[in-house]
Amino acid sequence: MLIKVISTSLAFCLLFLVSTYTFAEVKNVLGTEQFNDVVLKSSNPVVVKFGAPWCPACVRSKGPFEKISNDPEFATITFVEMDFDKNSAVAQQYDVQSLPTFLYFSNGKLAATKTGFSENLKNEIANTVASITATPEKKSEEAPAAAPTSSPEEVKS
Repeated sequence: MLIKVISTSLAFCLLFLVSTYTFAEVKNVLGTEQFNDVVLKSSNPVVVKFGAPWCPACVRSKGPFEKISNDPEFATITFVEMDFDKNSAVAQQYDVQSLPTFLYFSNGKLAATKTGFSENLKNEIANTVASITATPEKKSEEAPAAAPTSSPEEVKS
């Protein structure tokens, strides 16, 4: 009896935790005004996926992109999907020429662009967001040391 009470209590606690945790979701954005509000005014990193229903790679990337947006590891990232044909002004503004194209924004500014769909999309998003949100100190720590240079006089001797 005691075990049943404990397991029921644990189940309710788990249900409560899952129901109170809000997962991100992919936001479908239409038009420049909504893009400005959702993407450029965001204090979180934003990943914008430009795609089209007639693009096979875009269709294949839809499920993984949505799954990643629901992953707790990516809870601080805003995920946006934009239809290339319905958002030509924004696509043109950011020079989107291939589909799918992933635009990465940090503090309202375009920080990286990646084209094509990779089966490693989750790692690609994680690595790109980490690189665009790294502080200058962290970036310099991660950067490889510069190779020593020599002047023309040193080479001659």
